[in-house]
Amino acid sequence: MFKRHSHKAEIHALRRYNANGETVSASTTRNGFVNGFLYPSRPLLETFASLDAEIKRERLSWMQSGAAAEFADRYRSLLAPYTGFREREEMIKSQQLILYGEVRRPATTDKALEVYNQKTILQFPRDVRDELNAIADLAAEHSENYENAMEYIFKQRDEIAGKAINSWTKFMTADYKNPKEFLAFLIGEEYVADRETAKPFLTALERLRRKNGEHGDFLRNLKTQLLGNETAVVKEATLQEFVKFLEINKRDANISKPADGILEMLALIAFPATDIPGEVSRKITTSGIFPVELKAAYSRFVEQQITSSFDRIKNALAVYAEDTHMPSFSADLKTNGAKRGRAPSQLNVVFTTENVVSVPIKPEFAIFFSNSSDLTESEQKLSRYLKKLARNDSRKLQDFNTIVATLRADPYGTGVKKLEANYAVHFNDPARMPAPRWRYRADKREGVHFLDEESNRLRAVYYFDRSLGPHVIVLEAIMTHDEFDIKYMPGK
Repeated sequence: MFKRHSHKAEIHALRRYNANGETVSASTTRNGFVNGFLYPSRPLLETFASLDAEIKRERLSWMQSGAAAEFADRYRSLLAPYTGFREREEMIKSQQLILYGEVRRPATTDKALEVYNQKTILQFPRDVRDELNAIADLAAEHSENYENAMEYIFKQRDEIAGKAINSWTKFMTADYKNPKEFLAFLIGEEYVADRETAKPFLTALERLRRKNGEHGDFLRNLKTQLLGNETAVVKEATLQEFVKFLEINKRDANISKPADGILEMLALIAFPATDIPGEVSRKITTSGIFPVELKAAYSRFVEQQITSSFDRIKNALAVYAEDTHMPSFSADLKTNGAKRGRAPSQLNVVFTTENVVSVPIKPEFAIFFSNSSDLTESEQKLSRYLKKLARNDSRKLQDFNTIVATLRADPYGTGVKKLEANYAVHFNDPARMPAPRWRYRADKREGVHFLDEESNRLRAVYYFDRSLGPHVIVLEAIMTHDEFDIKYMPGK
């Protein structure tokens, strides 16, 4: 017969106390998430935040450009003799939304809208239809350039986001307490400033959670992974929490007889043994003996703790679902009175805009030339450069100045295009992201007129340097179409 021991005498081996007799917490005086993830990942998160800000700045800059107004003016001038004011403005509004916005169409209206557009365009004379198609092609090219420019930054941001989320995942699955620490960070008043710093990353987490919702909530997958980790290797700190949970629930009469048996089982394992020295968790993992009843109760406890944390994390992350600071247009396209599959009359096509963000007036950009960091010196160098290019031809010099002036006025307007990533400008500072090069064709911009017909083949190459200011262009060169293709379009 084994002597019956009081489990209280042995359970003390599972608990640690400080000098004041209080239970020592595994967390430090600072939040475990802040210490374990946020601070160590600061360089990565700062890069991520800067790219997130660049996306907003880039989108706003395109929306501030004069391209939408340019196309609108051309539509108004062309359609004035043939359409009423309301119909004309609705067509213009739709074109502006197509450039940078989102048009939400009920599924039943797509066919009706297509038939309506074809029917409307056929009412115009042939030369008007040709001009409408020419404007549409130019607008489509501009819209494609915008999407490519945005995609360039999105790819960089997504790459950094992937690294940050992988690091966060490792932190979250390292210990069952880490989700609790993350939750405390998300809801604690003392972490408001830290949350603001981490906001772009938290938005990325929520974006990923919603994106993967159809294929299984990735938080649920993390929970499963963490539960597997915790039950595969029993940790002493987790076991201490489990014992505390059992004692509290037994004292409060929430658990009946099973708690006695499990506590006594733990007391027996904790009893000093010569063959397997060390803590209870080491005895379990070293011996490979984990009694079924104890393992089941322990697993239920860990799962309950993890599930509770992740459920609350899901709710706390929901506030980061939408980025209200992202400039945007949106619209609903409605066809009132049209029967399914039939074209509506002209008056039944209605465009309504919602949540239209006010776009500030387009700023004028300063142009720096070559490697000059002083604006006055740069302007002098640029002047000498243009005169040298013109070779004493006053007409060409005026055309060069026209290119520079229109580029300064609108570096995101029609005729601009971001070059491939391998042509980006790399800085000496490793902390700075490469700046993509851009191409400008002034001959594609409405209202630009050259004195020399050959100037239509000129291309300006430039990039944006945020270190010089928020609205600064660095002009590298003005070259002919052939020179540009040899340098930036080899093999074309």
